[in-house]
Amino acid sequence: MAGAVETEFLDLLYDAAVEPEKWIPAMDRFADLVGGTSSWLSRLSMANGTGTGVVSRIDPVMPPLYHSHYASQNLYSNATDPEAFMRGWVPKIMVDDDFVAKEDLIKTEYYDGFLKPQDVHSIMFVRLAARGVEISAISINRPESWGRFETWQIERAKRLHPHVRRAFRVAETLAAAGLMAEGMAAAIDRSPYGVIVLDDTGYVRRTNGVAETLLAEAGGFCVVGGRLSAVQPKAAGELQALIAAAASPDVAVRKGGSMTLALPGRRFPLSVTVAPVVSQAYAVFDHRPAVIVCVNDPQAGAQLSEEMLRALFGLTRAEARVAIAITRGETSRQAASTLGVSVHTVRNQLQSVLEKTGASRQSELVALLMRAIGTGSA
Repeated sequence: MAGAVETEFLDLLYDAAVEPEKWIPAMDRFADLVGGTSSWLSRLSMANGTGTGVVSRIDPVMPPLYHSHYASQNLYSNATDPEAFMRGWVPKIMVDDDFVAKEDLIKTEYYDGFLKPQDVHSIMFVRLAARGVEISAISINRPESWGRFETWQIERAKRLHPHVRRAFRVAETLAAAGLMAEGMAAAIDRSPYGVIVLDDTGYVRRTNGVAETLLAEAGGFCVVGGRLSAVQPKAAGELQALIAAAASPDVAVRKGGSMTLALPGRRFPLSVTVAPVVSQAYAVFDHRPAVIVCVNDPQAGAQLSEEMLRALFGLTRAEARVAIAITRGETSRQAASTLGVSVHTVRNQLQSVLEKTGASRQSELVALLMRAIGTGSA
């Protein structure tokens, strides 16, 4: 019977590797198999406990509470010396007792304020991968009434562990190779702008033909260690600051921005727009931020279009039309009349545009979009 149950789980697990929506049912099945009630597939920093992840059977109010208050108190993800900790890190199955004695755990605010309200008393950590000081793992939770994880449950987890790691590795590889849906990718490839897609660490994941030409031009952009930068130190610092803001996991910090980049022998500088985007296709952590860099060459005469706004910022067709109307200087009421919709609809769509572009107010949005087409001021 156990063999058939595990085989069924493995079928679901490997489906999840290429179909992200199946990770939660796979996590549910895994928790059931090893004696847990809920689970958290996470990628957390050992420096401060921050990160992201996918939760299952966990009250949705808990993840925001974790990020706003308890990340720094996470006993399992705040190492005194993160680099030294990572040098000894190995992918294996562990339980909470391996980190801290239960009698010490229950005295902490992290337990009393975060774990106990979720009826989490014991945790199994299924380590999956590490990058820098970040660890990806599945935490399987168990209530106090169930007692601690039993030996056979830990052994079952160890038996399934290689498969879980392999499926996760496939999902990560696909996420890195396909940060966007095919429709969006096709629009970017057809774009008259240079478009560069970065992951949350600044690594270049995709470029279109225009961007490749601009990257090859001397004195402007450069790629150092796989990350996008600029040749001139001042421009490099400005670009890296924009990318860091757009990729921030903190929604209060995450925003778009723009700059100009002068190149030797050019009369006009390149106009560079940096915007946050959320990965959808193949993403294991589907809200992990990524970044789109749009480069406009004023000498090429490209014009802002509905299709480009949809490709660059993930806007719907209706949202793109509202953004263009606002950029033309129309008020919400004028845009509603032009588009044949209600003012309420325009305002709702405009709010969505602000969120997707990372602009905090309408004037900032106009400046961002004008810079994207090379007509804004420096």
